[in-house]
Amino acid sequence: MHRMCFRPAATVAALALVPLILWGCDKKITLPAVFNQRPVVRLTAAPIDTLNADGVSIAKYIYHYRMDWVGFDPDGQIDHFMYAIDPPGSPGARGIPRGKLSECAPDTLPSIGDTAWCTTRLNEKEIRFNAGLPDSIVYSDPRASEIHTFVIKAVDNRGLMSAPVQRSFFAHTQAPIVTIEEPAPNALFYSFVTPFVTIRWRGEDPDGVFTQKPLKYKFKLFKDTDAIFTTPAKGFEQFEVARRDPDSLRRFFAPTFAGWDSSSADTTFKTYTNLVPDARYLFVVVGFDEAGAYSPIFDRNTSAVQMLVTFAGNSGPVLTIFNEFFNFTYGSGGYSTDPSRYIPLEVPARQPLRFNWSGTAANGSRMKQFRWMMDGDYIDQTVRDDERTDFKHWSQWGLANTAATVGPFNESLPHLFYIEAEDVNGLKSLGIVAFQVVVPTFNRELLIVNDTRLLPDNKVSPPILTAPDSLAPPVGTWPSRSELDTFLFARGGVRWRMTPMGTVSRPGIFAGYRYDTVYPAAAETNGFVTLELLGRYKHVLWITEANSATGNNGPLGKGVLRVMSEPGHANTLAAYVTLGGSIWMAGGAATEATMMPWDVGVNNTKDPPGVLKWSLTAETGRAPELGAGRMPYDLGHWRTDIWSVVTRTAYPHKSVRAVGGYPPRIDPGWGLVRSPDYSLLPAQLGNKGVEDPTPPFRQRSAFLSPVFSIEFLTAANIAGTLENFIREDDVPDPDSTHMVSMLDTLMLVPMVFNGFPPEDEALTAAGLNYHSYPIMTYYHGMDNAPVVVSGFDLWSFSRRDLVQLVDFVFQQIWGLPKEPVAAPAASAPSATSAVRAWR
Repeated sequence: MHRMCFRPAATVAALALVPLILWGCDKKITLPAVFNQRPVVRLTAAPIDTLNADGVSIAKYIYHYRMDWVGFDPDGQIDHFMYAIDPPGSPGARGIPRGKLSECAPDTLPSIGDTAWCTTRLNEKEIRFNAGLPDSIVYSDPRASEIHTFVIKAVDNRGLMSAPVQRSFFAHTQAPIVTIEEPAPNALFYSFVTPFVTIRWRGEDPDGVFTQKPLKYKFKLFKDTDAIFTTPAKGFEQFEVARRDPDSLRRFFAPTFAGWDSSSADTTFKTYTNLVPDARYLFVVVGFDEAGAYSPIFDRNTSAVQMLVTFAGNSGPVLTIFNEFFNFTYGSGGYSTDPSRYIPLEVPARQPLRFNWSGTAANGSRMKQFRWMMDGDYIDQTVRDDERTDFKHWSQWGLANTAATVGPFNESLPHLFYIEAEDVNGLKSLGIVAFQVVVPTFNRELLIVNDTRLLPDNKVSPPILTAPDSLAPPVGTWPSRSELDTFLFARGGVRWRMTPMGTVSRPGIFAGYRYDTVYPAAAETNGFVTLELLGRYKHVLWITEANSATGNNGPLGKGVLRVMSEPGHANTLAAYVTLGGSIWMAGGAATEATMMPWDVGVNNTKDPPGVLKWSLTAETGRAPELGAGRMPYDLGHWRTDIWSVVTRTAYPHKSVRAVGGYPPRIDPGWGLVRSPDYSLLPAQLGNKGVEDPTPPFRQRSAFLSPVFSIEFLTAANIAGTLENFIREDDVPDPDSTHMVSMLDTLMLVPMVFNGFPPEDEALTAAGLNYHSYPIMTYYHGMDNAPVVVSGFDLWSFSRRDLVQLVDFVFQQIWGLPKEPVAAPAASAPSATSAVRAWR
């Protein structure tokens, strides 16, 4: 009996689609095996295929791309992806190692096989592609490019790989630029160097992603006898080929530069020792960036320097010798005892004398050591008996041996101080300071140095027959040279020379005091004021104005204070204070005269504009100019920023700090130091009034409202970061301390600057920021003899106020007597009448 088996029609129809099904009701149905289908991968974001395109216009300066891909498996799922860069047979594989294992991220694994594949489960990756083959050597914009191929495969959960998908494109970058800085390269000339030479360079990578410097450098030094290329030519012939055509080195050694030395991004110098004298060398350096591109410029003006090793033209280091009152740099190195190499100097007696020095070696070389001696035989190499006392023999050698203290000296005798400097090549220089000790006599009371450079008067031309000594109207603003001379020094009561008949001079503001005057511009001192001359006086008033400080009146030249504050000159006024003399610096430009040689112009362009500024430290946002070695800092103790402006309205007034006093003391260096009576200071230096007659030929309005220069301390550096308080211990006992203020502010100047801290509420309410700055100070401390600094002139203000100010300094600070001022009766006109009381 047969068993009948029935199935639904739909089922039968469905199974009919399967040709290999075995029918049978008593058997189990078995389906045939289904083959695994291949996954598919597609690049969804990648560089445009530029293999057959221009490339530069599509991908300029880009060498890193974000690659995005997606995979699909119709009968399973994607397990991971595999990618390779420049596999064998691809366009990018030309001369490039197969694959880039370094591109595999830490979370992937490189597979094993002929091609280095990277495994990842990510769907995107940013990859940097090498662009190291230079295609442009234009110095301003060198470029490099290279073809690359990116290949991606998908792998499913059963290990089946998709067909590879690839994309070929160009990677571009701006190649780095390397420039040798020392010795300076020149295509026309050899750089003269010593057997010990250091070569320095700098590199730039303008389009670098992580840094704008090359990642590394390769360099090589070629000698004139080296066989550089694999040619039958001799060494010197090959050297000439490389020297005349440095790019031949690039063509021969690129792109690997095998055998060249290497350095990191931070090492941009190379030192060579024991180079052969009279030999020629060529040094070449190459920089490599992140993309693998190298600097393609091989040129004797930039990345290659031709050098001739010689001692000729190199006469040793250049010496600079300085202390607090002189600074001198030799024009060149040299070892000679000819008197033309002497540095003449006057030095103060009765105190230690310190010399400091430094040396600058020739390009590529460096300093090795220094030594010094005084008043001995420089040829004698006998070792010193005692480094502390035996100065007539050479000291020990040392690189840090850059200072020496000698003295004190009590006799006016000449001395020779020798300094020997040696570089690492054994080249030596000799510096000689021929100094004369000045023993002060201080047998006179007061010297006034008229260090101004004002315009002179001119006679009427042609002369008037009835008045042959007639004066032409003065040129420029008041005062001229003779007008100032009369205002300061006139005896008074006599005819004012070369002015209309009947014009009688008034006593000058210094009338009643006995003093001598010096006017260096008139060649009274050969244009220089010696320490010996200053040392005759206990007190010196030094007057400087803007033309003297700047040299604006060109034919008249710069003032003495300006010239001797410049490098290479001795400042006898600073030495005089060190000697024990008291000074008053006045004129509205004395600080300017001492600071202009050290002025940093960019500081003057910062807010507020139109102001000369000399900064103490970079803490104020400006480059430092003021500090040790500068006369205002050392002697006047002006130790915050100093500003100088031209004004019509900023009149000095008495400081609220000018009160009280201090006990007198006898200083062993400069004698009696006593407290002045501050109540005798003028309340203000006001404008001229009815008691100030208009000088001949002048307009009243211009005379009453002059333009004048002022210099002042920006107390607390405006921002309040520094204070100019000078406190010192006035008790000589080391076991006792008594700190007192040694700098008195005598006068202030009110100034209005927008944006600065206000001081006056009424002006603040009116929208103005008002502040008062110290403009006149008196230092009476232990560092040096008393110093008065006033940052204003002695002629732009009321005569009455100026006389009171002069009396205060001369009588209260210096203790000078004043005789009654009684102008003599006018005498008969005379062309030779004197205009100065004491000469």
